Amino acid sequence: MKSSALKQRRIVTLAFSIMLLAFLNSSMTFSQSEDEASTWGRTFGDRGDERAQSLLQTDDGEYVILGNKGYDIWLLKVDSNGSKIWESTFGGSNDDIGYSVQQTAEGGYIIAGSTKSYSSGGLWLIKTDSNGAKEWDRTYGGPNHVKGRYWIQNTSDGGYIVTGSTNLFGKGGWDMWVLKLDSNGTENWTKSFGGLYDDLGYSVQETSDGGYIVAGLTKSFGVGANDVYIVKLDLDGKKMWNRTWGGSGDEKVYSIQRTADGGHVVAAVKDGDYLIVKMNSDGDRIWETTLDGNGDAYYSVQQTSDGGYVVAGTKWGSYKPEDVWVVRLNPEGKVIRDRTFGGMGDDFGISAQETPDGGFIVLGSTESFGAGYSDIWLIKTDPNFYVGD
Repeated sequence: MKSSALKQRRIVTLAFSIMLLAFLNSSMTFSQSEDEASTWGRTFGDRGDERAQSLLQTDDGEYVILGNKGYDIWLLKVDSNGSKIWESTFGGSNDDIGYSVQQTAEGGYIIAGSTKSYSSGGLWLIKTDSNGAKEWDRTYGGPNHVKGRYWIQNTSDGGYIVTGSTNLFGKGGWDMWVLKLDSNGTENWTKSFGGLYDDLGYSVQETSDGGYIVAGLTKSFGVGANDVYIVKLDLDGKKMWNRTWGGSGDEKVYSIQRTADGGHVVAAVKDGDYLIVKMNSDGDRIWETTLDGNGDAYYSVQQTSDGGYVVAGTKWGSYKPEDVWVVRLNPEGKVIRDRTFGGMGDDFGISAQETPDGGFIVLGSTESFGAGYSDIWLIKTDPNFYVGD
């Protein structure tokens, strides 16, 4: 009896151990899957030419990508794991390009781009619903009178602020162009800023006092071939102040973002290197950091939750193709870490943003991976820019 009871207890103990081991293994497998799912890379495109332009983290924790598919504007929604939910294309028989996208208050999207297919051409705004279906579109400016890498931003009154470049007004050449629109795309006011030569607008933000700040380049003011040009406007578009800086070389701004302290951070290019500048609300420079990128490409800067910054761009080596480049800075602008992503072809970085889990989402274009000549490339990293296998 004792032997039989002992044998039974051993069987029960062995069965419990097997169940416990199975549970632990399943728990470990689940944790590993969660970790692996938090980092990934995805390409989007076919055998043609697809290029990324703008990245948006949506209110539901997913992502919207704006790019170009051939000669059309391409808008994609993907989930938190990078799987495509829907896509929409906009365009006609000629060249139509999308540059920036924002989520609207009702959950749809507003796109700023250019068109040669519709109306008289020029700046093209497209308003969509939450599923990417077009609700309305508007054109502004006309052929040969407006140009630029148009940037659009939501405003606190439910409308939009847009910047680009125009030759319709001003003293000569191209001028920095700023449009204030209501929620239906109707113009509240239009302003231009510049001198005798070319002065271009690239990025605009609403400021903490309800006005606006616009960043671009100037050939009319400053001392170099191109200098950084920052213009501060009040609520009605009246210029409050402007700042220019640069040397004898070539400087231009590609991105300006508002920071938590009410100031701004600027991403610029200086003689082929990246220049990150922190400004206060009056436009005075607090610090600046130069990053050796060996190239001149559109790129961005965003503030991170710890008060630092993440920069995205393109890094080119003397004997290798271009790579997507991401850089992490501390609050004083010192480099913490950086990493490149790329293959045998040219790969270009467009945007990097911190994600709620402390990692980063990186948008670029790749000629190394994917299905065609160039595809959109979306990369999700951990806080150290690491991507698992």
